[in-house]
Amino acid sequence: MPEVDPFVVLAFGPPPGDIDLNAETETRNDIITGVFLALAIFSVITRWISRNISVARFQADDYVVFIALLLCIPTGIVNILFGPAGSGHHVWSLTRAILGRGFKVREHRVELIT
Repeated sequence: MPEVDPFVVLAFGPPPGDIDLNAETETRNDIITGVFLALAIFSVITRWISRNISVARFQADDYVVFIALLLCIPTGIVNILFGPAGSGHHVWSLTRAILGRGFKVREHRVELIT
């Protein structure tokens, strides 16, 4: 097991003994995110197509589901893009450097640093 950053231990406590902190989780997390994002998009498209085919009119819930999808898409993209910066990793495998590499907060706005 790699050495755990003291800052992380102070914030979250010691890691459980049964967690492999060396495990590569980015690929698995990206696949899961992509599959569920595609499933969500497919579901909303299917819902809208079925509403167009049937005599049922669009209701407020159809629009709310679409808005929810619009919020899920950037969330999924950020999850995939920030895999190397620690998204989806066990908190005990992170360091201050990894956490600081992804986001820089300046003047009340968050900027993506690549």
